[in-house]
Amino acid sequence: MDYGFSGTYEHQLDAKRRIRIPAKMKSRLDKGYSIGVGTDHCLWIMPTETTQHIQRSMAETDMSDPRARAAKRKMLERICFPEEDPQGRIVLPQNLIDYAGIDKDILFIGQGDYIEIWSSERYKEYMSAFDDIDLGQYIKF
Repeated sequence: MDYGFSGTYEHQLDAKRRIRIPAKMKSRLDKGYSIGVGTDHCLWIMPTETTQHIQRSMAETDMSDPRARAAKRKMLERICFPEEDPQGRIVLPQNLIDYAGIDKDILFIGQGDYIEIWSSERYKEYMSAFDDIDLGQYIKF
């Protein structure tokens, strides 16, 4: 299920809460996509297959665990299936904008089988905590 999403692209949210997914990323979303909350207060753009995988995974949630139920609700209640306007823009729902702390400047960051959308400021702050990370510890060849 690896769609090959990689790279970082800078964009802006306009006054009407619209964004345009970068063309190099959008070309891999031809079978549809959704947008939802991700980890670390970013948003995820997920191809339909990734969304379905997450939904199947969440269906296996231990419903006796209140934190697991809350995580399931947090993820599934906020997934949206945006429609593009004639210019290829989509409107981000206000609840997703609030969750991600987006004001204007945003980053699209490829993560293999999904794309993250970050507030530029929040991403720089988040990543600064990991300046000393040794990639060799986490990348296996």
